[in-house]
Amino acid sequence: MQIAELKLELFRRIDSLSEKELFAFYVHIKDFLDTTKDYTLSHGEEKAIQEAEEATGHKYTHDDIVAEAKAKYPNFNIK
Repeated sequence: MQIAELKLELFRRIDSLSEKELFAFYVHIKDFLDTTKDYTLSHGEEKAIQEAEEATGHKYTHDDIVAEAKAKYPNFNIK
């Protein structure tokens, strides 16, 4: 898919959202694009991380995880 086609597809999908859906979508996109905002894990994300740690038996330090996240997502303000 070319960039122009991708943008058009996104526009069409956004345009078809209800007002309530549009506001919810806007909050997520704004947060995603605003890289200066700190990200807080949701309860579900925290639970998934804990379950993965328990399932694998591997424990990583907070610093290990932050370093890997910063390398993978350099545009985000990860602390």
